[in-house]
Amino acid sequence: ENLKRHVSNFIKQELHKDDILVQDITPNMVENLFVFLMKSMTHNTAVHRMKLVKKILRLAVDEGYIKVLPFKMTLKQEKVEVIPLTLDEVNTIKNKEITIPRLSKIRDLFIFECFTGLAFSDLMSLEKKDFITDENGNLWILKKRHKTNVVATIPILSIPKEILDKYNGVLPKISNVKYNAYLKELQDICGISKNLHSHLARHTMATYLLNNAGFDMVLVAKVLGHANSRITESVYAKVLPSTICEKLKNIEGA
Repeated sequence: ENLKRHVSNFIKQELHKDDILVQDITPNMVENLFVFLMKSMTHNTAVHRMKLVKKILRLAVDEGYIKVLPFKMTLKQEKVEVIPLTLDEVNTIKNKEITIPRLSKIRDLFIFECFTGLAFSDLMSLEKKDFITDENGNLWILKKRHKTNVVATIPILSIPKEILDKYNGVLPKISNVKYNAYLKELQDICGISKNLHSHLARHTMATYLLNNAGFDMVLVAKVLGHANSRITESVYAKVLPSTICEKLKNIEGA
């Protein structure tokens, strides 16, 4: 529906028509659509939309509406550098006095993500059956991820445990759009300069495990629910300057 709206606007504003036949779509028109999309969204979002366009045009070829795929351009997403939150920034958010109930809930969800590394879709689908207590009394999340179908094995520390207890084990539910919108408000209230969004919490957790908790890449992959550690290394392996300095001091003192 979102793509349909954008394509409809493109046809009206750029082609000055109400509709066009699929067979009239040309490679040049496809490239102009990409340029049009770039005016209202980021490069990577536009690339994602164009991949959907390509998928639909391939379906048109398969169904016999057109003989040749009019999609000649090469799509490549830009690598976006995500700077994780520091522990001081996480604590600033966690300890901020918030009197607005909806923002208080958003803060709780975000902090829970920061200390579990759960992706938003997995956070929203958490059920009581996903929580396991081991023989030593430690609480864990054992949950298959929506994206990979790989089980994430996450220890529940005291901070996320407090949040769980606050909501009697059932976290608040919210849409991804509203969640990210409210995070912008939370960012302003807490005076955080970094752009708060749902995936930043996952990056923050991964960075903490690698730099502060002494986890290796395989263990971090296990916590995040990645199919293998190469994914973890390529996306989340952030070595903080403080870690580099600490390693160099160890060498210097050897």
